[in-house]
Amino acid sequence: MDLIEQKYWSVYLDFLDDFESLHYQGHSIPYLCYYRGLIQGNKGLTEIYQQKGWVSFLRNHVTDARVVQHRFDSYKARFKKKKSSGKKKKLVLYDGYGLLRLPSSTLLKFSRAFDTLYLVDRNTGPKKERKKPTVKSLDQSVLVKRTPGGKKKVSPVLPPRYFDEYKVDVNKEVLRLQKEARGILERKKAEGHPVYSIPYFETTLMKQIDQVVHRVEQIGALLQREQVGCVIVPYSQYMESRIFSILGAVHHVPVAALQHGIISDAFGYLPCLTDYKLVYGHYEKQWFTSRGVSEQRVVMMGHPRFDEVYKAVKANKARLKQNLGLPLHKKNLLIVVRRNNQMKKWESFLRDLTISNPANMIIKDFPDHTPHELTKKFPSTFYSKNQPLSDLIQLADAVVCYHSTTGLEGLMAGKPVFILNNNYYGYSGYFDLLGRLKQDDPVLLAGLVKAFCKRGAVTARDQSLMTSFKQRAYPLGNGAEGRLLSFITGLMNR
Repeated sequence: MDLIEQKYWSVYLDFLDDFESLHYQGHSIPYLCYYRGLIQGNKGLTEIYQQKGWVSFLRNHVTDARVVQHRFDSYKARFKKKKSSGKKKKLVLYDGYGLLRLPSSTLLKFSRAFDTLYLVDRNTGPKKERKKPTVKSLDQSVLVKRTPGGKKKVSPVLPPRYFDEYKVDVNKEVLRLQKEARGILERKKAEGHPVYSIPYFETTLMKQIDQVVHRVEQIGALLQREQVGCVIVPYSQYMESRIFSILGAVHHVPVAALQHGIISDAFGYLPCLTDYKLVYGHYEKQWFTSRGVSEQRVVMMGHPRFDEVYKAVKANKARLKQNLGLPLHKKNLLIVVRRNNQMKKWESFLRDLTISNPANMIIKDFPDHTPHELTKKFPSTFYSKNQPLSDLIQLADAVVCYHSTTGLEGLMAGKPVFILNNNYYGYSGYFDLLGRLKQDDPVLLAGLVKAFCKRGAVTARDQSLMTSFKQRAYPLGNGAEGRLLSFITGLMNR
């Protein structure tokens, strides 16, 4: 644990202590808040964590992440389970923030096996906020209906349901809790607390208090009225997943978090409140257990979306090259970027690579809505034109990317992978096992890629590095859909 991590977790535990008196229906509000969201994206708060000093303000001094996990385990253990009444048979899939990432074929297969509720977040804009949502009873929210003959009728795409369809009026309670929270903040600001003094923190906390109270009511109503046997969420950290986990404990409903991407930093994946964490491989299992999550709760599963990589039909390379306007005689490099992150590094990488122009360089952004700025700065590169990632990986002779799941997918497809490293606070070390194939220096990385293009293959040493990485990162291979279906069936029948 470096000093930044120690400060982060220490201030987090202070936050739990400072605001623990904020209770709603027996639940301590700070334990349900998404703490990272209170500081993430605010430059002033980020700089505070990076500064030396102000340790005297802290009452908690965390040097081991297990302390944080144990605090949340103890909190969850306070809630007594209600006696289960009747057979529970419905599956809730919460596609929070679009991160569940289950293929349509998997969603349909699950809907055939279980009565399924597919919950998503409502995307509201200014106009939609003025429009009152249609309120339906929970009894009307079953997604898979049965015909008179008893057969299930499945829609091509599961109809989404929204939390705000479950009408609640908790404005008085929200105002009460916000008033109490402001009183705590004023006292702490008077003492000169550096984090609580940032206006962004207070504004975001007030919003989260409002959201927590509403979600407690809405999720509570769902679990009380529906015969829910299992809940799958994409992320154990977000507010909704926390509330599902705590209320699930109360109502005898197991909650599992399905890993949606690689563990990129140390701050985004703890604490774990869900009953189970369904992970890709050995790396995540060791990562979570070393930070205090019990081994029984961390289950190696993989993810159904990666089954698509293993099952992918070989793309028609000639046709795809024609669609992208690629010369047919060159090798193809898929270069995956994320908006304008690491722009200077990517520019250095492409500047060095385009001197010799050894391959077709296809730039794919995330999200890939328009041609990336790099395709304008480097006319010899090509825009991916929103082609499916699986097709682009099949087309590529090698994949170059940032800290992205794309690197893992490239290895699954048997492609050489090169990682442009970015040193940021809390980096988990996920790609370290790739050795020299992960480079901080974009020019050195470009040199490795040029050598690959010239030889037409990676060295035996580099191939060994990629094989070892894949065995640790995703050892179970194809069949995650079946494994997940069996796991959920076990939870529903217990």
